[in-house]
Amino acid sequence: MPAPQGGPVVLSTGFLRTPSGSFQRPANATAYASGQLIANSITVALCVPVTLSGAARLSGGSGMVRRVWFMSSNGLAWVTSAVRVHLFTSAPVYTNGDGGNVNGGLTETNAPSYLGWCDIANLTPRFSGGVKCMGSPAQGTEMNFQCADGSTSLYAVCEARGAINPAASDIITVGAEIWPD
Repeated sequence: MPAPQGGPVVLSTGFLRTPSGSFQRPANATAYASGQLIANSITVALCVPVTLSGAARLSGGSGMVRRVWFMSSNGLAWVTSAVRVHLFTSAPVYTNGDGGNVNGGLTETNAPSYLGWCDIANLTPRFSGGVKCMGSPAQGTEMNFQCADGSTSLYAVCEARGAINPAASDIITVGAEIWPD
């Protein structure tokens, strides 16, 4: 499993790019209900989105997100769970920490950079106890994007879409399959 808050990983085969980023959940096993944020801290000021560095080939570049994947280091905690991954072209600002509601959990200033979401349902154990599952955009077959000026990154925020009983300090990794322009 990737190290928490590790450096960005971008694999590129032909035109396909697969940027990913990770974070470590808080050191608690507090259950999530549908609509709650899955974040790196219960303290709002410390919450950061997952950065998908290198989503675009060039600064301010564009492309299409085809699929998003979600991976946890503790598979048993996530079996049959559902997660929604929200994508943004600039880093969203949190108003709630881990376990807070997503509705109202991000500021309205995030709306212009919001791309949409991918639902990832029925997570199944794989890879020595971890899980990795994929989902596609909720509307259409891809999400077109243009990164913010000076950036090649997209940003992801995770939301529980049902009851989840996570393990303390789980490592969460989010990635995307992207066709850059």
